[in-house]
Amino acid sequence: MNVTVFLCALLFFKIITSKELAIGIATVTRRNNEDYLLRTLNAIQREADAYSTDTTHFLKSVIVLHPRSTDVEHRVFNDAKRQFKSFNKFSFFTNDVLDTSMKDVEGLVRVMTTKDRQQNMDVAALLDTMHKNFCKTSPNGYVLVMEDDFELCPFAFQHYNRILHSAEQYFPNFMAIRTTVGFSGIIFHCHDIPFYRDFIRVHNGTLPPDTLMARGWSRQMTDFNAYMGPNRQQANYRHNLMEHLGRVSNIPESGKRSDRIFPGCFDSLHFVSLLEDCPGCYDDHANCVTKEFSPCTNPNMGPSILTTVRASAEYDPRFMIQDPKVDTIKIVSGDWGEDCNQVCQKIDMKCQRYMLPIINKCSVLHEHFGCGICVDHPYDFPEKAGRNPGYEKLSVGICFESVVLDKLSCEKNDVQHFKRLCPCGASRGAISSGRSVPKVLTVVVFFIVVLVIVFMFRSRSSLRYNKDVNK
Repeated sequence: MNVTVFLCALLFFKIITSKELAIGIATVTRRNNEDYLLRTLNAIQREADAYSTDTTHFLKSVIVLHPRSTDVEHRVFNDAKRQFKSFNKFSFFTNDVLDTSMKDVEGLVRVMTTKDRQQNMDVAALLDTMHKNFCKTSPNGYVLVMEDDFELCPFAFQHYNRILHSAEQYFPNFMAIRTTVGFSGIIFHCHDIPFYRDFIRVHNGTLPPDTLMARGWSRQMTDFNAYMGPNRQQANYRHNLMEHLGRVSNIPESGKRSDRIFPGCFDSLHFVSLLEDCPGCYDDHANCVTKEFSPCTNPNMGPSILTTVRASAEYDPRFMIQDPKVDTIKIVSGDWGEDCNQVCQKIDMKCQRYMLPIINKCSVLHEHFGCGICVDHPYDFPEKAGRNPGYEKLSVGICFESVVLDKLSCEKNDVQHFKRLCPCGASRGAISSGRSVPKVLTVVVFFIVVLVIVFMFRSRSSLRYNKDVNK
């Protein structure tokens, strides 16, 4: 009897503490029928299988919506339906919110084209579909919105499970948690979905969905602010949990750069241009560099689970190719516009690329430049000195650290108003002036040593011979 009571109590506790998540994806036809959607869904299935012990209760459904059913045929959507029809977690829906009568209008920051406005309609239709097919039966659940060209990173569901449990402690009844860039990787409470849907519809002519959300979260929209109230908050998870696949945009004229940089798996999401329209939202960046979330004003917030493994980059295998001959490292600040090869060459050393992530820290930058503020390179500006850590002349004393590790480089720098911080290395045996010992001199010394050894050996042999003869 006691065992039965215990098992019932355990089951009840699991039910009230478990987190139910549904993923929502809106997908439309791409110009060349790119298979981004299939890759996105395959990654979800891969991670769900890898996390199968808990995903059975955690991930309830994956809802894929084609919101323009009267548009041209969406071949990849149809292929996805056939491929995933045997997986009960995957559901496919069609809707028709294509509005050919919409026209370009003047938005808050730029012209909102018909494609921009149609995108807002697509997102609103997705939220409506999530509400009807998940949230009505799971009112305490969570919705993870994804674009159809983002791939989940390895172990993503372990992170999302942790996010849902810890975020509710740090940000009770949060408005949203962001885990990547764009209108993707955003976690919403089910009870907020109808508001977000209606908010996007009402403000369709103002901004695209991601920047429209940013305006709302930063309390710049009256109706959003009234709904949000004084105590609710939006936050960023420290690590990027999705890899962007798309290189073919459905909105090429939206003003976004074709060469813009996207973060890789587990790159930092602190302070970056996730909230371009949210000035001051992440002023606590310097205090949050090792924390799970930003803002990190909650004193009970723990350290990031990847702080010493991936985010710090000190143990990243991409950068652990060390020259075994180098035994002297010097951290040097360059002049305006110099790349690290030039900086190190001036003192007869070589740039040590493996050291770049190790000096990519605000504390190190402050030591060398005395900068009052240290922030991340914004993702939307790839020309900023190859993303290397350094100091910008035009920013009135602001240092920049990199959150996109693949862009760290010793190579060319086209930005003339940027000073890089560079790790320079000297070879073993370098003389005090900093110049390496010439190779020719090394060879000469080697042969002299060999001759001395041979001479000593022959001398000893000769002495032994003479002693034998005298005997």
